[in-house]
Amino acid sequence: MAHAMMGFVGTTLTALALSRFSSMDNSCWAMAFILLPVWRDIVDYMVDRRVLDQHFSIPFLHRGEVLRDSLTDSSFWLIGVLLAMATMAAANPGSYAAGPIVAWFILVLIVSVVHGITHYKPQKTRFDRSGIPYFVRLAKVKAKFKQSHNGAATRSAKHDARDRIANFLNLDAAEHVMIVTGSDDSGKTTLACGIATEFAVWPKTASAPSTRYVLMGELYSMVRRSRGRYGTSGTLSDTRPISSATAEILFIDEAELTPDKLAELNNEPLEPRAANQEDGLIVPVEEALKYLLLSKRRIVFVIHEERLDDWQIWIKNNLGVSEPPIIRLCGVIDDQRVAPTLCTRIMPSALSLTFLAVVLWWLCALLYAAAG
Repeated sequence: MAHAMMGFVGTTLTALALSRFSSMDNSCWAMAFILLPVWRDIVDYMVDRRVLDQHFSIPFLHRGEVLRDSLTDSSFWLIGVLLAMATMAAANPGSYAAGPIVAWFILVLIVSVVHGITHYKPQKTRFDRSGIPYFVRLAKVKAKFKQSHNGAATRSAKHDARDRIANFLNLDAAEHVMIVTGSDDSGKTTLACGIATEFAVWPKTASAPSTRYVLMGELYSMVRRSRGRYGTSGTLSDTRPISSATAEILFIDEAELTPDKLAELNNEPLEPRAANQEDGLIVPVEEALKYLLLSKRRIVFVIHEERLDDWQIWIKNNLGVSEPPIIRLCGVIDDQRVAPTLCTRIMPSALSLTFLAVVLWWLCALLYAAAG
């Protein structure tokens, strides 16, 4: 509604100015108001292309999503422009353009609404139910990668990390376990959220995997409550996070202790249950967690580097993965350090000056109309 009303008001005032300053009916030129959001989207795309990480942009369709967002905003703006033109045409009984403009307005409105329902609504629903702490596209994660525990960040380490993550995002690849590790404040959670977001906003709605981001303690508590059962907990809705048991992609953060050590800390015996219950046999908590993880298509462990050795042993013994891909981080670069090009510095200023000139034009038109 905001984009549509900006297009409606701007087109109406522009048409008013053209009709007041010209003896001929040049209101059709008011449709040029659609060029303003198009110009803005071009500037946004150029700035985003400069700021985002080029090595992480192409594999994960980030550019495609940016273009899709720009086209969506412009389409709603165009709805407002066409609505204004249709209103002016309808006010003039002798206008021949009323029918075509109304037809174009209805067509653009239907396309925009259908696109929003089929693309953005499923994405938003999947992200809301994923439990991801915050939304960040992987292309905008400015991480420093390293090859070894004591090594420094290098370009080759960055390329290796890109290839490993790209392979992990390919659901046809065989690898289903990945470890993101680093020291405190190294950007582990930021990178994990970026990878999880790529799964959550999967462009193909029909084959989009269900994703869940969960803390290790919460996952352990869920398994203890279910006592080996693999059902959903609570009522399903568009806002309640999806159950960790039913999610296909699982991100486990704050994994300070392996499941066997967590079970040792809480060794309270499980209550016996009736044999005729449909939930199945009760298994130890660590075994239930193990089988739950084995059922996932993708698992990402976010682990502090001090716990990496323990987790590698546990993953090898319980999940059968001897050498999972490891992404080592040593920090995150601040976006403000990325210097924009001269073009990206000038174009936003030029866009602002143009918008100010249009506003002054509207004010002059209104004053001229009021004066006589």
